[in-house]
Amino acid sequence: MDYLNYLLEELNNYQKGLKKEWISQNEEEGTGLDEHYHDKLFQKYAGKSNATRLEIPVVSRNSVNSEIYDHLKNHGWIIHDYKKGIAVKNIPNKYEEDKIVQKSIGKILSETDGDNIIANEPLLKTKRDKDNKEVRDDKGMPVKVEEKQSLSSLYANDHNRSNVGSKLKLIISRHPDDVMEMSTNKNWINCTTLPNDKNDTGGEFHDHIQGDLNHGTLVAYLMNEGDDDIKNAIGRGLLKRYDSSSETTFRPEQRTYGSGKNTILSTLQAFANKEFPVKKSGVFVKNRDLYNDDGVNKIHIAGKSDSTVNDNVNEILSSRGLKLPSLRISNVVSNKNMGGELHSTGKQPSLTADLGHNRTLEMHHHNGVEHSDNNAPSMIIKKGNDVIYSERKTMGDLHSTLDNKPSLENSTVNGRINRIWHKFGNEEVNPVTGFSSEEERDDQSYKANTVSGKQKQFMDKPSSQITTKGLTKTSIRNVYGEHTGSTPFVKEQTLDDDGKVVRNLEMFKDFKVSSHEHDPIRKLGKITYADGSIEEYNGAMRKFK
Repeated sequence: MDYLNYLLEELNNYQKGLKKEWISQNEEEGTGLDEHYHDKLFQKYAGKSNATRLEIPVVSRNSVNSEIYDHLKNHGWIIHDYKKGIAVKNIPNKYEEDKIVQKSIGKILSETDGDNIIANEPLLKTKRDKDNKEVRDDKGMPVKVEEKQSLSSLYANDHNRSNVGSKLKLIISRHPDDVMEMSTNKNWINCTTLPNDKNDTGGEFHDHIQGDLNHGTLVAYLMNEGDDDIKNAIGRGLLKRYDSSSETTFRPEQRTYGSGKNTILSTLQAFANKEFPVKKSGVFVKNRDLYNDDGVNKIHIAGKSDSTVNDNVNEILSSRGLKLPSLRISNVVSNKNMGGELHSTGKQPSLTADLGHNRTLEMHHHNGVEHSDNNAPSMIIKKGNDVIYSERKTMGDLHSTLDNKPSLENSTVNGRINRIWHKFGNEEVNPVTGFSSEEERDDQSYKANTVSGKQKQFMDKPSSQITTKGLTKTSIRNVYGEHTGSTPFVKEQTLDDDGKVVRNLEMFKDFKVSSHEHDPIRKLGKITYADGSIEEYNGAMRKFK
């Protein structure tokens, strides 16, 4: 079967009438994109200029369900490999030595009440009658119903995991029926779902599909390899029209439906960059006739003619805030796949360049996406034999490996060394130290644990720690941002050369130690010295009398 041009007759008569009406109105207005605009694209991939579907391989990414992520995080576990189902945790053994242990995510969920906690995301199932037979609508399609499910069920049924070992593909279509059905007869329902008849209102913004038909929107369905029936799509995305004052291009809308969001978006972004380049850099605006589902109506796109190879290297550096003194880019060598995308073969880098002053750049990609296997850096800058900057990415996401190497390490600025740990793009704690970031200077080190953009404690570790080394003593300041009452939220110890505590400062959040009818006394600070003497302070850090 020639599935690329195979048309599934799933629209009912009422929906077909809407399609015919909208296409007719679009033709009368004459404000849309030429119907042959995408002909060259489909000729290139499908072999026919009048083809309506094409197929491309996916850029696979490890997409983590946020509900599972948050639940594990709240119990001290960090996801290491979502698809393989592995999480890690730092647990002291009987000798009080830190040890990293790993456990299956499914087992952790069972041990932390995941079998009973109801997930926010429902399970979409086929409705069955009392005889356990599928209930079908007037078109013979199975009726889908939403059902509550536990966190354990959510994890077990997650398509981002269930497709481990199976190959995925993306079918991109311009056929009017496929575009009309972007959210109809699928495993998802939203505001563009078509009404079934004149008495059905359908999705609130389903009429915006008329604009998609008029402006060449391409619908992309994520499919299992070997399945050519788009009604079985795992997820879907859209490539929509954007215009500048002089050019038209297409870029993926950031909101997708179904499963596999990261896979869909990373694949569509690489595809759009390659197939819809723009000549001149500038701001491109989403066509106003299109439904703005992701809320992004303006984007900036770099022009192809504005960039030389050296400019591309410069953009890589500047996008990371790397300002290398006396930068001189030369000897740029790239390795690409047949589609013209940066691609590493084996251990061979995808991009190398000299940066001047004995500095070199090396990068690794997989089909246009920054990626490196076997715990190796995906990007590295050396000065001579010394590494001054490195990144570790897994399919485009900063990701720290199980051996606790940071996902980002930078020693290019003012003699400082910065290290940050990530898991699948999210800043995460290093299970050994209990901190997600570290900064070292000659006389001071700063460590912090950041969760969802805020500094928080991790298990018994503080939210931040500053260690300052002086001529004769060391000061260690721990901040516990969530402690209140009788538990100090700041602890600062001063050590002598022998490591003995000579001064211990504790600060409290409004802790009442005594009270008076008219003048309650609140202790906010306490200093204990080596000789056992104690000083207590009020909110202004003045001594109590």
